[in-house]
Amino acid sequence: MKNPKNNSARASALQITLSIALLSVSAILFASSFKAAGPAAPPSDVIAPTSSVSQNSDAGQVPNVPITLQQNGFYPPLAVPAVPRQGGFYPPLPLTASEGVSAITVSLPIASFDNSVPGSTIIIEPVNTTLIDPTTTNGANYVGFQGDFIFDSAVIGFATPQVEAAGLTATNWNVSSNILNTGPGTLKTLRVSAFSLDFTPLNGTGTLYNLRMLRVSNTPGDASSLVWGQPPNTFIFIDDKLGTHAPNQTNGLITITGIPPTPSPTPTATSTATATATATATATATATSTSTATSTATATATISGSPSPTPSCAPAWSFRSNAPATGVARAVGAYFPTNGRFYALGGRSADTPGTDFTNPFEYNPATDTWAIRLPSIRITRLTTWPAASSPSTAPPRFTA
Repeated sequence: MKNPKNNSARASALQITLSIALLSVSAILFASSFKAAGPAAPPSDVIAPTSSVSQNSDAGQVPNVPITLQQNGFYPPLAVPAVPRQGGFYPPLPLTASEGVSAITVSLPIASFDNSVPGSTIIIEPVNTTLIDPTTTNGANYVGFQGDFIFDSAVIGFATPQVEAAGLTATNWNVSSNILNTGPGTLKTLRVSAFSLDFTPLNGTGTLYNLRMLRVSNTPGDASSLVWGQPPNTFIFIDDKLGTHAPNQTNGLITITGIPPTPSPTPTATSTATATATATATATATATSTSTATSTATATATISGSPSPTPSCAPAWSFRSNAPATGVARAVGAYFPTNGRFYALGGRSADTPGTDFTNPFEYNPATDTWAIRLPSIRITRLTTWPAASSPSTAPPRFTA
């Protein structure tokens, strides 16, 4: 009879051997399945990096067969995005196509406004563009445009309407605008929009449209920049498919020039001269037996006065209205204190015979206006009037 203990020992050893064998087989199968798994299909927006095996690779490998590179020990490798990530966003934000049209530049005016020009005079200044054609627009048809620019309303202003079609927009275009009180301070915004009435695209170079401007400041050296607005209010062209295109944009500048304005005179006190007269008389009579009489009289007069008064304003020259005649030669100027007006008497429109003026010119300093006086004003000379061909400039005598 066999020993039961020996049978039990043999059974235990067999069980341990089978367990080790099963564990080995499981490990081999697990490793085989892990290594045989191909890389996961990358998302549509990523590409797995690959490389080619060299022609000099080891035997058993197929030459020039793409293999997958491992990344930092990861297998299968991590997918590499096909599109660069933007600011940490994944999936990436869509890349915006550039709207710039580097071949075209639109420029605001650079000009000087003289302060001798009346503030009510409309000054036309063009907004210009470089060449617009199918080449510079990349085949787009520009049938509209719009945009803002900022100006200083303390220096310049605009008439109504503020803009007008001209140059490239002179025919069958509508160009309009309005002013926005955007600030800060005296800064305002002019918003311009335009479109083709018959969908004929822009073509050419030069004036795109005109600005109808006014001078506001009277101080030389004052200036207002003309600055294009920032997106979304920058200048853009609009094509016939409603696409937008932002050209290069050049800012403008308006400067005030001229003679500084004359300051208002400061009132001063006017002194009044006074005169004082003092008379003293002394008479003495003495009678004696010698019958001698003596009489003495003394008179004294004293007159005192203050210095001449100071003029109420500093003497200065200033520009006033021009005489109504085109040219005046050999005329005599006179001031008539009775009515406080000035007169240009005689003279000619040119220094040739037959161009004599037959009426005097009258200037009214209170209203800064000239008038041609009618014959109701009588003018004579100390001598008789000379012939028309005579160059005599004998002074006339003026009476109202």
